[in-house]
Amino acid sequence: MLLTLTLAYAQGGQRPSVDLGDGQALNVTFRVSRSGLQGVRVAIGTFARVPVGTLSLRLRDPDGTELAGVSVAAGDLLDLQVLDVPCDPVLASHDRPFVLQAIMHGSSAGHGVALLPLCDGLVELHYLGEPLQLGEVLALRRVVQRVEADADGLSSVRVLFTDYGRENRGSVTLVLRDPLHAVEVARVVIEAAGVGNEDWRTLSFAPIADSSGRSFAIELTSSDGVAGSALTVYGDKGGSYRGGLTVDGRARIGRMALQLEYAVGSDWLVWLGSLLLALTGMAGVRADWQRRRRRDRQARLALMISFLAGGSWMAGFGYLNNLGVLFYVGGIAVAAGIAGFMPLVIRRRRLIGQVALGTSALFVGLGVMEWGQRMFDSPVHAAEVEVEAAYSFDAAKGNPEAFRRFWQKLTGAWHQDGGGVSQLVGPDPLGELPFVVRPNTATGFFESTIAINSLGLRGPEVARDKGAAIRVLCLGESTTMGQTINHDDRPWPEVLQDLLNSSQPGVSARRVQVLNAGFAGYDLRHTLIRLRRDLLDLKPDLLVVYHGFNGFWMLDGSLPSVLASSRSVPALQSRPSRLLAGVEYSWALSQWKSSRESDAVAGDASDSLLASAYQELIELAREHGVALALCSFHMAVDGDTSAEVVDFYRAGFPNVERVVVANRMQHALLAGLAGEHDHVTHLSAAPDLQGDYRSSYVDLVHFTQRGRDLLAAHIAAGIRSLLPR
Repeated sequence: MLLTLTLAYAQGGQRPSVDLGDGQALNVTFRVSRSGLQGVRVAIGTFARVPVGTLSLRLRDPDGTELAGVSVAAGDLLDLQVLDVPCDPVLASHDRPFVLQAIMHGSSAGHGVALLPLCDGLVELHYLGEPLQLGEVLALRRVVQRVEADADGLSSVRVLFTDYGRENRGSVTLVLRDPLHAVEVARVVIEAAGVGNEDWRTLSFAPIADSSGRSFAIELTSSDGVAGSALTVYGDKGGSYRGGLTVDGRARIGRMALQLEYAVGSDWLVWLGSLLLALTGMAGVRADWQRRRRRDRQARLALMISFLAGGSWMAGFGYLNNLGVLFYVGGIAVAAGIAGFMPLVIRRRRLIGQVALGTSALFVGLGVMEWGQRMFDSPVHAAEVEVEAAYSFDAAKGNPEAFRRFWQKLTGAWHQDGGGVSQLVGPDPLGELPFVVRPNTATGFFESTIAINSLGLRGPEVARDKGAAIRVLCLGESTTMGQTINHDDRPWPEVLQDLLNSSQPGVSARRVQVLNAGFAGYDLRHTLIRLRRDLLDLKPDLLVVYHGFNGFWMLDGSLPSVLASSRSVPALQSRPSRLLAGVEYSWALSQWKSSRESDAVAGDASDSLLASAYQELIELAREHGVALALCSFHMAVDGDTSAEVVDFYRAGFPNVERVVVANRMQHALLAGLAGEHDHVTHLSAAPDLQGDYRSSYVDLVHFTQRGRDLLAAHIAAGIRSLLPR
């Protein structure tokens, strides 16, 4: 069956979707308004079906010559996915018709796909010199570009973003990973507010001496990106790096617009430094000969300056770029310069000897210590870290590096290619939410299974009609949904249901049904949209709201940059001497902390965006006659936690102090709102849970099973009196 549809380019308006079944073909004819056509894009939808077969897309010019072709397995398509069909530039494309042919093979009735309308019809055009946008980096989206380094000394990665000339919010995390050793090389958090149009952002790290021919993964993620106000990453259709590009675990055509930068190879630097010392030594011989003949003091002074400068440069450059040979050779050169030439300017020879000897001993001692550490250290990679062994302060023995490795493993499993939480979500067809929960889906997370029922809620299947039961609807983010790890872990709403149906005094005689509507990546604004769309139709008797971390950015007006600082948290750098690297890190961290102390002051949140969102929630509950319980958010640390513990969690949460302040602000806000509205109850933080970093948390905000049990018991005690009889 052949369908032909002729469309004029940029005619505007919405177009109906066109279904394709087995053997069906669609010819889309469009006229191009510019020169330099370099490809087209089409939107494919499955409408929650399970498609089978293969979809082929062919782009042809007016003479019928095929310019490009793409074939994809229908089963690999998302519910809504944009496919690119790139071609070599057609310089004479202006005012000429082209044809895109879409054909389905090997499908069956009810298992095909559909071409969906884009802003300009069924196709969107891409021109020469016009960057391809890979799309906004939204919450839970994961863009991964695998690359192969061309040379040794890989030292930085540059990625091209754009802001579309609007005021964006949130942040994007740029990470470089070494898949061979399963380690994270470096990461940087990029604040959307500071990125302009076509703005290159750089991730720098210590040069990787043996990077040539090795594969690396460049990863972009966001925890708070929202459609319409998130950063967009550019792409390039000029081919793919080896390993290819994936978005949310699905292969994409093209590549991320990025640049790899290399430092001068360490071997070259050693030769350069050695040449410098050789020239200096030759100058020294010549100066000594001149001294013997003419007593030329100025020549010796010039030699002293050049020798000290050369050695200092070698030591400094070697230290900053983790080039051990250059660092230690430079240090010895400095010591030799002090010993041989300082007598020209200082007459106290004994003091000079002591300084020279001390400098030599320092560098020799540092070298011996570093050699000893490397000899006896056994490298530990992220893949080797046991989950149970590093998630708590006590288990990790207060070591932030152990927590950082665990945090990498945890987030990697959460966002893994083709798995993790991405299996549970799809794009929002209305464009209001960063993603929507897909009913009847499930995914594994370590030993735990996260299952979504037909109502889009985590948990077993329940009827839409509640019957005679009392229905409690729990709202929140990943801390409500449950980042469960072990096979017998349970989210706190599930534990809450058991407690409310127990035979304790004060419990209603009617059965209580607790539904878990929390989902990872959502903040209170997203929950409000979901409430209006779907959740209020479930006729809840009580809403239990446990929101926090994801929405703290809405306090920005009261506490500037609650989740980030214009100055990033310092990282422990790779240096030739680990001892000096530790001293450098401690100093940088102390400077960073002092620069932030003036900012970490709680303000009045009553006029914030977060307050407006809670006011909207309160009014919505009142309109529908639903009781409302607002719960304070719990964290592993609070204002009374020791600095050692705060620094421990900083490895995964760089802005921990300011998040603590934001949590205090939200607590005061909720208490004030509850005092103003009769149908609102505020549940303050549980004393035995707030700040219990030793046993209740796997990270700063997510719970162990003990933590979930404590929270459920705390909420049960607070809402029993609110349940209908």
